[in-house]
Amino acid sequence: MTLGEIELEIYDRLSFNSTPDSAVVRRIRGYINSSQREILGKRGFGQFRRRVLPAVAVANSPYMPLPQAAVAVIGVTDRTNNRNLDPISLPDTRWRDPGRTFTGSVPDAYSVANWASPVALDPSSADLLFAKSTSALDGSGISVNVEGILADGTYATVSMALNGTTAVDVSNGTITTWLTITKFYVTAVATGRITLHQTSGAGTELSRIAAGRSSARYTILELSGIPASGTTYYCDVEVHVENMVDPYDEPLIHEDYHDVLVCGALRKEYLRRKALDQFSVENAQWKTLIIDMGASLRRKGGVSHSGQRGELRQSTSYSNPWIPAN
Repeated sequence: MTLGEIELEIYDRLSFNSTPDSAVVRRIRGYINSSQREILGKRGFGQFRRRVLPAVAVANSPYMPLPQAAVAVIGVTDRTNNRNLDPISLPDTRWRDPGRTFTGSVPDAYSVANWASPVALDPSSADLLFAKSTSALDGSGISVNVEGILADGTYATVSMALNGTTAVDVSNGTITTWLTITKFYVTAVATGRITLHQTSGAGTELSRIAAGRSSARYTILELSGIPASGTTYYCDVEVHVENMVDPYDEPLIHEDYHDVLVCGALRKEYLRRKALDQFSVENAQWKTLIIDMGASLRRKGGVSHSGQRGELRQSTSYSNPWIPAN
């Protein structure tokens, strides 16, 4: 079912006409999208949005940012050296190499250092910060906001209007010791891509806000072992899910269970109306479909021991049930 078909079924069930007013469309579409997010956030359902994405380690640095699309990491593979990196805790990473002396090595493990960093890299040393756009249309009507920690440990917040493709100092020269960035966002959706740089507009790119968005978010991994070059790793991840807005868009969940989004939206609408009897009916159906879908995801493939893979069956001793076969 497409988004449009799901919406029409919900309108019919709620006795709306096929083209209700904009407030109803917005509300029902929001219920559908929030229901899908609720499902995808449940344990075991993330495989609907699992992908393999490349990530490039920073040379001579233990940190590796994942692509912004990644919201959870399942595993990391080093195809160059044909090895899988072990997931370990951040304290274990510190315990293994507290002085970060494992330089020029091949990493063998990783830990998650930050689930929601606004930058792919923090400044390599206390420095100035500059921002610019890839579009000349992004001018004084859009401001870039930066919050962070300075070299002396104090906290700073600044806001500076963009100047299109010309880089601007985010603090207008008043702060020269940015060390850690805690927030980076724009006050309106920009036409171009907004980037944050160290030292100057041509300096190291620290973060990138995609066109049409207002902020950036990265998952940062810390590698156990510091690579000497920008090695590419392949990461099994769960990716960000965009809201469905086009009537021909389809949900990520399995087609056989698209009705769960109808139930999900109806239960939210009935709860809003305080129609508790109808809510209970839809809520029970919602739970049943969730359980069935989960069972479908856990179903294992292959053949049973009574099938063609007979060599894998446990041998039976016919002489005595207590004596194993050879």
